[in-house]
Amino acid sequence: MGRSKVDYDSMTVNFTNEPCKEALLNYYCLLIDISVKKYGKDTVKKALEELINED
Repeated sequence: MGRSKVDYDSMTVNFTNEPCKEALLNYYCLLIDISVKKYGKDTVKKALEELINED
């Protein structure tokens, strides 16, 4: 199951003083995409797996 690419250049963020699930998901996807471009898929995958498996 692949996710579609997000066009971050056309993204608009509206602040309502409350976290929004969609906005948080978009933010985390942006961070992951930037990290993959900078460090590579394998490094990001390993880091995320280590984070998920922490006690």
